[in-house]
Amino acid sequence: MPTHQVTCVPDANSSASVVPDRRKRRRFNLQYSVTLILPDHESIRTHTVNVSSDGFFCYCSTSLSIGQIVTALIEIPEDSRDAGCQVLILCCEAEVLRAETQPGASGVACRIRNYSVGQDVKAGSDAIFGFRNAPSAHATQ
Repeated sequence: MPTHQVTCVPDANSSASVVPDRRKRRRFNLQYSVTLILPDHESIRTHTVNVSSDGFFCYCSTSLSIGQIVTALIEIPEDSRDAGCQVLILCCEAEVLRAETQPGASGVACRIRNYSVGQDVKAGSDAIFGFRNAPSAHATQ
């Protein structure tokens, strides 16, 4: 499988270096509302920065640990131009793969391990769907 090359410039005094990008899936800059539900049932409302077929990246106000399992409710609007449109809820079991601490927020990269789909929810609803023994989102490696 091909790897992508990423050019990184750490600061103005450093020369650029090329490091391989270990991502296996293409990422799309999609900003979807997402609620992260932690094992202690605390919920964090945020939005995705980017999404792939394997996972997503978001910023949140709470630090999460690498390896931590969370439930993610990703809201995918049927029509992004209509604020009152129906929303597809992707209810995911996700594993934190990377956590970046930054001032005011923590960046979190999550891999989707399992998911189920809920529909017929109006935008802004607080409905929560549970897992329904959905198949894995990706093949076992």
